[in-house]
Amino acid sequence: MKWPITLLMLAFISHSATTLYAQDFPVPKKYKLKKKEDYYRYEKDILKTIDWMNKTPLNENPKKWKKATGFFLEWITGCPQVAIELHEETVPFLEKNEILLIPFFAGWTKYALENPEEENLFVQGHLSGIQNAIAFYQKNLHQGIDEDPEMEKLIDLNEKNKLEDWIKEQLGLQKKSSKL
Repeated sequence: MKWPITLLMLAFISHSATTLYAQDFPVPKKYKLKKKEDYYRYEKDILKTIDWMNKTPLNENPKKWKKATGFFLEWITGCPQVAIELHEETVPFLEKNEILLIPFFAGWTKYALENPEEENLFVQGHLSGIQNAIAFYQKNLHQGIDEDPEMEKLIDLNEKNKLEDWIKEQLGLQKKSSKL
């Protein structure tokens, strides 16, 4: 009989830790992004910001969301170490939910920073970005994110481990075989 109580306590502690982390993450104040070195100095903060955005529901703490996304978007706009290529064919979900651009950029950025030697960043960046957008979509569906048949198709491809092939097809890197 002790197992159910122990499991319940672990679930509560895990949820509390996630909530505390989400609330305690400090968005850098008075940051300066003028020189190349400035962008490198904030890499760890960007990774923390991405993790916070991924863990925190969209409708929780709107002021902090605005600060976090502002910092993130300003950083990726000028950073020399991450180059994101957006292709309309790989992000059909943006038509219905433009907000998913942020988790797409966040997934790509996190992958690029954690894998600086990656030779196939073009495909892997798209894959990481779309997978991050999928996770964000699923977490925030009906809480600021509208249901989208295009995203549901991407979720299905991802679950079948066919998303990377689909991305390559959309980018013209292999022949078409699966439809979205």
